[in-house]
Amino acid sequence: MLRVLLASLLISLLNAAPAVAGEVQEAALDAAEGAIKQEAAEAWAALADRGDGASDKMLEEFLERYRAAEVSHTEGDQVWTRAVTVPEVQQAAAVLEERYDTGGRTGVSSEELTDLLVSSRGVKSCWVLYQQETGETPSGRMLMSITIQPDGRPSEAVMTSGSYRGTSLDRCLSVAIRRTKFSPFEGMAMTVEYPFVL
Repeated sequence: MLRVLLASLLISLLNAAPAVAGEVQEAALDAAEGAIKQEAAEAWAALADRGDGASDKMLEEFLERYRAAEVSHTEGDQVWTRAVTVPEVQQAAAVLEERYDTGGRTGVSSEELTDLLVSSRGVKSCWVLYQQETGETPSGRMLMSITIQPDGRPSEAVMTSGSYRGTSLDRCLSVAIRRTKFSPFEGMAMTVEYPFVL
């Protein structure tokens, strides 16, 4: 009788072992999935804090890292894997898609050019920095030649006329304008002449 009871108990334990092992593997995969989702949420929060300062490359790296995220658990020679869906991937993809949506535009409008250049903190800081450096308040008319690529990023900004050509103000404006991001458009790069009148 004792033998039958022990055999029955042994069979029950052997039958329960895979279920317990399966629970251990699921728990390990759940923990790994939670960790990767937390990591992705923190990475996305850091990108979101940068706003438009998050470069396309940063967003593409985020997508590459988390779009096909997968976790695994190894035990002996067995490996269990699970695909992980990271909600922030859709948000990052939408931001990139919006940045590259041309909306049928074939160039940068003069309104957008003026709005972005007049409101640019970088451009505004050039006036202040020049005044601090020289004690002179910039005045007059300066003509900038700006080449804008179809992705909306200026590749060149050069002062073509004005008494500040070749000065630190010229260099500062060139850098500030190249850091400005316009709306993307279809077609070839465009070059515009933009006058700053102070």
